[in-house]
This record gives sequence, structure tokens and C-alpha cells, in this order.
Amino acid sequence: MTVEKERVYYADVLRILAIVLVAAVHVLGGWYGRYYDTNRPVYGLLIFCGALCSIAVPSFLMLTGAFMLSKPSHGNYWSYFKKRVLNLLIPFLGFSLLYYWYAHRHNLTEMSLLEFIENFTTGNVMYHFWFMYIILLVYLFIPFLSPLVHKISRSSLRTLIIVLSVTNVLKTVSIFLKYFDQSAFDALVFPDFFVIINYTLIGYYLFHYDIAKSKRRLIYGLGALSAMVALLLDVALSTISTREAILSYWCVTPMLMSMAVFLFLKYNCPDLGRSKIWKKILSFLVPLVFYIYMIHVLVMDRVLLYMLPRFNPRNFVEICGFMAVELAAILGISCVGALITQRFYMACCSMTKRISHNICRTRDGRSKTTQQT
Repeated sequence: MTVEKERVYYADVLRILAIVLVAAVHVLGGWYGRYYDTNRPVYGLLIFCGALCSIAVPSFLMLTGAFMLSKPSHGNYWSYFKKRVLNLLIPFLGFSLLYYWYAHRHNLTEMSLLEFIENFTTGNVMYHFWFMYIILLVYLFIPFLSPLVHKISRSSLRTLIIVLSVTNVLKTVSIFLKYFDQSAFDALVFPDFFVIINYTLIGYYLFHYDIAKSKRRLIYGLGALSAMVALLLDVALSTISTREAILSYWCVTPMLMSMAVFLFLKYNCPDLGRSKIWKKILSFLVPLVFYIYMIHVLVMDRVLLYMLPRFNPRNFVEICGFMAVELAAILGISCVGALITQRFYMACCSMTKRISHNICRTRDGRSKTTQQT
């Protein structure tokens, strides 16, 4: 399958779905502990929704691999670093400063540059920023992975993916056994870095190669089975920490579920781009996904501060309604904030380029004047 320069609309849909699920995960996270001991049916609903939302992080990693690995070569590494890594690192640093300021303003404590540097370098600025460190790590290695996936054959790439996927299976079994105070396979499990890289390889493979209908049905079946297994494990495991580990990206159930969703959208939404309305909606929302991810936790905190004193959900229906309104408010306000932030960042980048260009022109003019003299 050749890479097209046009927009891949099913990938845009998956990207938007992933950011909605990320926000949903964080909304659900605020309610787990509240109903864990007091209302098990409601807790069961929450863990069911959490299991379905576990494809969010794998989907983002697979999309990164699908598009970033599409180039056989990224040219000079330092040019790539400035174009890709710095364009991600600079906004990340800016949002980290924003969250650091907000936390100290909320807690009425003093700020310290050394404390911020320590928090930023140890991943303690805000809990959802852990994913940014993963993406930065992936970006650093993309120029070395791209030549690899283009040089090896399809069968070799598939074999590599299967070998690396074994660690997802072993990790899942290891976590499950720890619930029974048993341990196994700990020495055989690859570091998380290999799991992350494997997701990018899976994304590239599913995106660039045509998957036979019989194999698609197999993956759909495994994805559905994984969803049921994840739900059963959620119900069976009584500790919140173990439940969250089972739904993490390094386990096999989210991996198979995300593969099934990726293929389903690829082969069932090919004509989505023909609709002018969908084109406009996707073209508007997709560039905002990164900024929505960065600011939605801050928005969620403000939304909860407004809603909780005014609404106190007591029964099943009220809880579902409260969470739906909360999620809609978070996504809506985050979209507005993301649009403003994106325009501001683009304006700053444009201004920086103009200033740099003017400085270069002035320097060249002085150099010519000096030579003539």
C-alpha cells in the first residue's frame, strides 16, 4: 500500500476518538474510589467504560508509527530534531509551566525554578504528561526505525511484531498472578520501551499493508474477546491498582482491542472524506488534538470545582448524566482553549521566523557593506 499525501480520514477519526477516550478515562478516574466500597453496581459500570477506553494510548502510538515511519529517511538528524522534537518539546515546556503555576496558585505556595526543573525532569508536573515523555522518546528513535521498516520484508516485520508482542502477553500474565501473590515471567518481560516501539511498528504495518479479510476477522474476534477478558478481569480483581495495571498499554488486551478498532475504521470508513461536512469537521478538530490533550486536565479541574458544589448525583441515572455533562463540558471548553492556544503558538512561531529572517538579512547587508568598504 503506497502512502498518499492526502488526508487519511479514518486515521483522523481514530485520533479524535482517542482524545475523547483519554478525557473519558480521566473523568472516570475521579469516580472509581468514590463508589469502590459504597456502590459496586456503579463501580462495575465505571470499570466497564474504563476497559473500553483503554485503547486510547495504544491508538496514539499506532498513529505515530503509521505516519512517522512512512518516510524511508528523515535526512539529517539535527534538522529532524529541530523540526519534530523541538516543535513538541517547546509547547510541552510551556504547558508544564502553566500547570506548575496553576498548582502553586491553587495551593497558595511559593514557586521555585529549581523545583520546576526537578518536577519537569522527573515527570511530576502533572499526571497526564507521562505520555509526552513517551512520545518524545519515540520521536528521538524514529529516524533510526524508518530505514529498518523499509528495508526488511513484510514477513520479517510481522515476525518482529509477534516477537515483541510476546512481552504484552507475559506482562498480562505476570500482573494477574501478582493478584494471587505469585510471580512469573518477570525476568522474561522486555522493558516498556520495546512495548512502545512495538505499537509504532504495528501502526505502520496495519496502515501500509493490506490485511486479508480472514485475518481481519481474526483480529476483530481477538479484539472482542480481549474486551470481554478485560471486563472479567476488572470484575475479578478487587484492588484498584491491579485493575489499572491490567488496562495499561503494556498488557495484551488493550493492544488487541486497539488493533481491531484501527482495522475496522480503515476498512469501514474509506469514503468518509467524500463528505464536505466531515472534511471540514475533521480538518478543524485534528490540529487541535494535541492542545486538547495538554489542557483538558486543567479544564476538568475547573469544571469539577463548578459542578460538584451545585450537583450531587445520588443514583445510577444521575451519576451517568453527571459524567456525560462533565465530559461534554471538558471537551467543549478544551476545544475553545486549544484553538486559542494553537493560534497563539502559531503567531509566536511566525513572529520568531520573521525576526530571525530580518536578523539574517541585516547581518548579510552589513557583511556586504564591509566587503565593499
